[in-house]
Amino acid sequence: MAPMMTAPPAPLIKPTAAFILSLIGGIFILLWGLVLFAVGVAISNSTLGVFGGDVLIVGGVEIVCGLIVMIAGILLYVNPEQHSMFGVLVLVFSIVSLVGLGGLLLGFILALIGGILGITHKPNPPAPTVVYVQPQRFCSKCGRAAGPGVQFCAFCGNPLS
Repeated sequence: MAPMMTAPPAPLIKPTAAFILSLIGGIFILLWGLVLFAVGVAISNSTLGVFGGDVLIVGGVEIVCGLIVMIAGILLYVNPEQHSMFGVLVLVFSIVSLVGLGGLLLGFILALIGGILGITHKPNPPAPTVVYVQPQRFCSKCGRAAGPGVQFCAFCGNPLS
């Protein structure tokens, strides 16, 4: 049987840029949500209490979106085989965060880029090429190469062993 040579398996490539951008974007969205939530509480306790409930809801949506963007960004890095699913989660919740300006738009933009990078990430390099090596035989009389399975030399007719 012919010897087989294969390349060692390539290491898994992680989406580091997508992870960092998603995490930072999620932090901005979360912090902005906390600010909106605090403002909503302050407005609810003042004479403008009519708008306080709306600001509280928007702040809560921002907080949830920021948390989901951060968690999906972390999972994107930890489990790069499912990069499409986590990239879509980052992308969708960064868009939903626009309800409350998405972390003053900075968090939205960072998370949006992180989600796109996560979706387009290629976690595995191409599979290694398997090369089969056939042993080379030579004629003992004329020295020329003979193909596999040949019984006699094509040039001089000498029987090959």
